[in-house]
Amino acid sequence: MIDRPTDGEKHLIYRALVHAINSNSGIGFSHNADQGHPFYRLGADGNMPADAADTPETSELFKLLASFDSVFHEEIEDLTTWEKYCKFAVAAYDRSNPPPPR
Repeated sequence: MIDRPTDGEKHLIYRALVHAINSNSGIGFSHNADQGHPFYRLGADGNMPADAADTPETSELFKLLASFDSVFHEEIEDLTTWEKYCKFAVAAYDRSNPPPPR
């Protein structure tokens, strides 16, 4: 089943992966499962530090998401680039970790 998923199964898998990020689960994030880590914040701004622990070439989660057909990115969440992926991850982190009141 997993080696030849149907279109319905692919849809379910993509939605589950997007939900994992959107819920700030940290699943698939190499640097301490921290979606708010400075590496991802820099990636959201289109920058990539030389010492990044997670990159578009090494992130299994990003590579998996990017491998889905464009229809998934168009209909559910566009995570086709490292910058979009990082922006989405950091936004989820920030929603889950609002700054304390002053």
